[in-house]
Amino acid sequence: MADATTHTIAALTSSLKKNAATLTSASHRAKRGEVRGIHRLRVATRRLREALPAGAELAAIEDLDSDEIVRDLRRVTKALGPVRELDVARAVLAEMAESEGWPGSVVARVDEYCERLRDRALENAAEAIDGFDAKSVRKNLEALLTKLDHPGGDSSIGTRRRKAARILSDRIEEAGTLYAPTALHEIRIAAKKLRYVLELTGETSPGALRRLRALQSGLGRLHDAQVLQHRIQELAATSGDRGLVATLTLMERAIETTCRQWHAKLLKKLPGIRALADAIASEDPPAISTGNLRRPVRMASGRPAGPELSRRRTKIA
Repeated sequence: MADATTHTIAALTSSLKKNAATLTSASHRAKRGEVRGIHRLRVATRRLREALPAGAELAAIEDLDSDEIVRDLRRVTKALGPVRELDVARAVLAEMAESEGWPGSVVARVDEYCERLRDRALENAAEAIDGFDAKSVRKNLEALLTKLDHPGGDSSIGTRRRKAARILSDRIEEAGTLYAPTALHEIRIAAKKLRYVLELTGETSPGALRRLRALQSGLGRLHDAQVLQHRIQELAATSGDRGLVATLTLMERAIETTCRQWHAKLLKKLPGIRALADAIASEDPPAISTGNLRRPVRMASGRPAGPELSRRRTKIA
């Protein structure tokens, strides 16, 4: 068996085992609304959506409907999204309130508004989790793991890797240099998917993964602040209290300024990331060296005009 296939099987097996276990262990905690349980379950469903199809093809299991399982996983991921976003938005609010010196009474109003939205989102997520048979999915994954010991098919992981790289390159090109939250979020999603696929090869340069992870982290921090900004705008639009609206407007503008400063720094990373994606998209070997690629300009040191969000809270997965 070729070394590349051996590495792929090892990486797939590790990913499937770890995330299959998380499905059952985190489902109950997520349904109860635990922040960590929600995050872990959401990450597990995302990772399994990448690993499962590749594993099914390599194991050549004819009676495993991986497409149906992926659809079920996607429903859970989507349902948990709004809850996770509000969890992070509330944490960002607390950090910015301290660094910006926002009035405690207004911060409390924003936090209460986010909490109400979260409660409603959690009800929808709980219904999705109830309709998701985690034990059955895990049983199918265990059967797949057994088959992976003696693969009978061909893995399309190389095709998936190149496709994900092309998508990331396209998203970066489409976004350009303008501050466009939706386009930037699309880059973040594409970077995350490419990183997941690269991890499944088991041979990719650690430098490439670190650079993708760093980009994802920066874009995630930006997105988290944008979510909070949007919630503040919503609250201001529904309030008849002029004093409250004035304070909320100042808060929203502070977030806007911070986001634009972060965006300017992230722009310096994008040419190098796009060069990396183009190299991956054009090469057959799974191991891509970053040594001959253009490195992005190093981000300026110093604290940005806004909070440096906690890396422990916003752990990238």
